[in-house]
Amino acid sequence: MTDPDLREAADTGLSYRSGALSGLVTRCLYVLRGPRRVGKTVALKQQIEDLIADEVPPTAKIRVAADDMAAKELRTLVQNTALPMLPAGHRRVWFFDEISSVTGNSAQEIKWLRDNDPAFREATVVLTGSNATALTEAGGELAGRRGRATNLDRSLCPMGFRTFAELVAHAPLPDVEPLDVASLLGAIARSAYQASLPWLDDLVRLWETHLTYGGFPRSVATRLSTANVVRSAYPELRGTPPVGHLIQTFFPELTAPA
Repeated sequence: MTDPDLREAADTGLSYRSGALSGLVTRCLYVLRGPRRVGKTVALKQQIEDLIADEVPPTAKIRVAADDMAAKELRTLVQNTALPMLPAGHRRVWFFDEISSVTGNSAQEIKWLRDNDPAFREATVVLTGSNATALTEAGGELAGRRGRATNLDRSLCPMGFRTFAELVAHAPLPDVEPLDVASLLGAIARSAYQASLPWLDDLVRLWETHLTYGGFPRSVATRLSTANVVRSAYPELRGTPPVGHLIQTFFPELTAPA
């Protein structure tokens, strides 16, 4: 494995794949939103790995690190980059990573390319970014040029408690299906609760750990390796107490009678 991001993810020992970009449909344009450090770049590169495993030619996949690019450079890059010919029956897959960081109207340039560049119109395109507002606006501007597949707008959030528990627990957990809100007061929820009772102590411990470390992959990997969040890896966390401590501090105030 030569890619530094995938190698770093593998070295953590965290066998986590979000699947946020699975099931891409040819000729469609996808938007993937998610906060910084949630793992969008790794998810994108894992999807490229999956495409290679599915025997999509390596030369068909192009990743562009769009951080700090100017919008007008996108058109130049797509049209002027010398790319090898593809085998018959294959189309390009373009991945624009952190396109919301582009200076200028990137959606306008992507729209122009979908309208005027025949090869790009036939390609599968993935746009990722951390600015949800900018990506939502881009999705509207690209209407009619995104294809007819479902689930064209995707989100990558920090891993939820179920995924966290499966990765961190060193013992089997109850095999209980997820429940929607409407089912929480019914017989299905009661049955799930009864089935989970033997694991109650473990689940409480895991829940408290999840509140402390959150669901960002690097933080969870640190929990597995050292049992301490490396705050130098998350500069925005420096000087802030863990989530669990915040809840313990503020929850009594929030629930106190008026």
